[in-house]
Amino acid sequence: MNPKTPQDLDPKLKEAYDRVMGGNFTPPAPATPNPAPKIEPAPLPTASPIPPSTPFNNPAPPVGNPPLSVISPTTTTQNGEQVVTTKKKSKISPVIFLIVGLAFFAVYAVVWAKVFKLF
Repeated sequence: MNPKTPQDLDPKLKEAYDRVMGGNFTPPAPATPNPAPKIEPAPLPTASPIPPSTPFNNPAPPVGNPPLSVISPTTTTQNGEQVVTTKKKSKISPVIFLIVGLAFFAVYAVVWAKVFKLF
């Protein structure tokens, strides 16, 4: 589009060009809309009144930290004895995890290198 010749455009494009480029654009006079007939809404059927709500007898438990019995590692048996549970350590060393991870990555790289015919 050549900005020096906007008059060569069709009227709708010229109008859009003038509006966007800040030219002398005079908006067309708004057409008088046909007045729509006024329709009054029908009255709503009467319903029985809603009784006021009553407060709950059991309020919601407070939000926050759970009781300590849930967090602590001790549990109580039916006899009343407390049993301390301990977390068992993993038998696999982190070094073994590292070696297995590196081996997996190496095999993965070789497979994709074969797929893309890199060697």
